[in-house]
This record gives sequence, structure tokens and C-alpha cells, in this order.
Amino acid sequence: MRTRFWISATALALATAPSILSAQLSRGAAPQSRYGILIGSNLSSISETFQGVKAVVGAAYNTKRRVGLNAGVYVNIPLPGAFSLQPEAHYSQKGANYELTNLNAQTTSATVGLKLDYVEVPVLLKMDIGSKASSIHPILFAGASGAFRITCKFDVSSNMSNPNSSKACTENTTSTSKDPIEKYDVSAVGGAGLSVSAMGHSYALTMRYVKGLSKISTDTGGTSPKNTVLSVQLGVGF
Repeated sequence: MRTRFWISATALALATAPSILSAQLSRGAAPQSRYGILIGSNLSSISETFQGVKAVVGAAYNTKRRVGLNAGVYVNIPLPGAFSLQPEAHYSQKGANYELTNLNAQTTSATVGLKLDYVEVPVLLKMDIGSKASSIHPILFAGASGAFRITCKFDVSSNMSNPNSSKACTENTTSTSKDPIEKYDVSAVGGAGLSVSAMGHSYALTMRYVKGLSKISTDTGGTSPKNTVLSVQLGVGF
């Protein structure tokens, strides 16, 4: 139920964005909506290990973060005062790496990477801090994000004779078994940064924290595995 609520809330925010802009225009306001691009890096992890990972990596391992790409587009719609509404669309790489320990004599080291790639749609409420007359000012933002998983695979690297391999998460599934990774994910988003206006464009360097609200696995074994991501992004508005 909670997952459905957040997906519905995200969709509703996207659907009402044009209405908000229209209402501003009807009151004689002159909002200057900006469209822009975002590019950055994710530092991702999974809050708890679940059965699907344990089946691949075994019992002895250390969890490490995955470094991935985050890139997308946005539209920033001014609201009254210091606020604005910012729907976005991202390609976002998430997941985690698992370093295997206590291996046999033939395999002294190995790493299994769980790579989850999503199309993500955050809807953020943004606040500009300080005077609008200033070309440099801090920003704060928070909101919700819905995501659709587009790829899922395990990459294995080791010192064996066949050191590298890759397989889809669904490789061993059958028509009667479930996909081990959920297709949809829902997250809460919060962050801060610094915005600069120059030469008719806006530039923003931000850091955001994305906390998963829904389990990412259909086979959890009593755990609650969720995506957790720390992102650094550069945004350019036109």
C-alpha cells in the first residue's frame, strides 16, 4: 500500500505541474520556467542483503558501495516566494559490490557486483535561500521519486582461470518463479547545493540523498533490502 501511495503521489505531482503554471499565468505572474540538464555520480548501497544475493555470493562477504552514473533533464517551475517545483527524469545506476572472503585455494579473491539501472522520476520542492537579486545563493530541496528498473545483472571478477563473468538477475527464473528484483522502486529525496546565475544560464552544484521506501527484492528471506544513494550533480539551466 505504501509503495502504491508514493507512486500515486509522484504521478499526481507531475500531472498538476502544468496546472500550477497555468494558474500563475492567469494571475498575471511572469514565471520564467527553466529547462536544464543534470549530470553526476551515484555512490549507492543496499540497506540489507537478501536471499538473491546470498545465493550468488555465499555466506562470507563484505558489502561495498557501487559508483555509478546519474544523468537526466529537469524543468523548474517558479512558485510564489522562494519556492519552485522541479520535476526531473534520470538514468540512474544503483546497486552494491560484495567482496567475497574465506575462499578456497584456487580463488583467493573475488568481487560480485549487483548492478541495478533505473529510469527515475523525482518531483522536488525547491527553495532558494537568500536574495533573488544575488547571482549566487544556497538551495534546499526535498521530494519523492518513482523509478522503473531497466537492467539488473551480477558481474563477477576473480583471479580464477575464467576471471570475469556476467549474468542477468533473471537468468535462472522460470515461467512460474518471480523476478528476484522488483521492477519498481519508490524513494524519498532530500538535498542542498549552491546555485550560480551567469551569462543567461543557471548552474547548480548539489548533493542529494535518496532513501528507498520500498523493498527491491521479491525474495527477501525476512530482510528489508532498500536502495540508498548519495549523489553529487551538476545542473545547467537554459
